[in-house]
Amino acid sequence: IHERLVGSEMCIRDSYYDAMRKQIEAYGTTHFPRVQGKALYGSLVVMVSVDQQGRLSKDGVTVMKSSGNQELDRQAIAIIRSAAPFGRFTDRMRRQIDILDWVSTFEFSRDGAELK
Repeated sequence: IHERLVGSEMCIRDSYYDAMRKQIEAYGTTHFPRVQGKALYGSLVVMVSVDQQGRLSKDGVTVMKSSGNQELDRQAIAIIRSAAPFGRFTDRMRRQIDILDWVSTFEFSRDGAELK
């Protein structure tokens, strides 16, 4: 089973998404993307695929829409990979899905790393 979540199905998993988002944001803010000491700013859309154990799946992280800066994209992927694992799925989630695909906009601004 490989399910893409939309609409009301997402509400069931809000707490998992929120914990995942906070974990990635915390790591991204601490390890903000830089080149030669200068911060990289921009946003990109990324799909993060997580298995039932909370680990990144085989595909793991896919850039759906680039920031236009290859280095920012590369470092954003590294941040997500380093922030994993994200915790086991709840029993209910495990009964419904094997791989959770989460699409989010990652923004790196002067205020820090933020996922929307």
